[in-house]
Amino acid sequence: MISSQSVLHPHYPGLEKINFNGTVVLIDPQGPNWVATDETGAGILRLFDGNRSVNQVVHAYAANTGFEPAKSWQHVETIARDALRHKFLVRSPMNLPSYDGREEHLKSGKLTELWIHTNNSCNLTCGHCLVSSGPDGDKGLSTSLLQDIITQADSLGARRFFFTGGDHP
Repeated sequence: MISSQSVLHPHYPGLEKINFNGTVVLIDPQGPNWVATDETGAGILRLFDGNRSVNQVVHAYAANTGFEPAKSWQHVETIARDALRHKFLVRSPMNLPSYDGREEHLKSGKLTELWIHTNNSCNLTCGHCLVSSGPDGDKGLSTSLLQDIITQADSLGARRFFFTGGDHP
């Protein structure tokens, strides 16, 4: 539960902001951590600096947007709750272990799995879609090219294959 007096801290300080087709992606430059939101969510997350209470964040957000306090509380509380759940905000400051990078996980030098996002074609137009799939979406690679990629991955040692696409089951 979040109270008005709670002080929340950014778990990954120094997130870098990238705008991507109307979506704001905040990326941790020190590790494989990121969150996708919109300008509103990014602005609220930036207000949590480990010094302000939730109530102070609500008042700062209200002053920035002109929203009434009840609506501001709703926006801030929603973002804070989700950010706590996904550990982008924490209740007390934490020292993060250093991130050795992907290279540490790839030392074997052998391909073990292949992930392929096959297309962005979908019969739905969900606003929350991470890959912006829809009826006009990219139809993807040809079957013969996909088969060639899979054959090459198999010859390099891949034994697990994962396929995702825009279509809903």
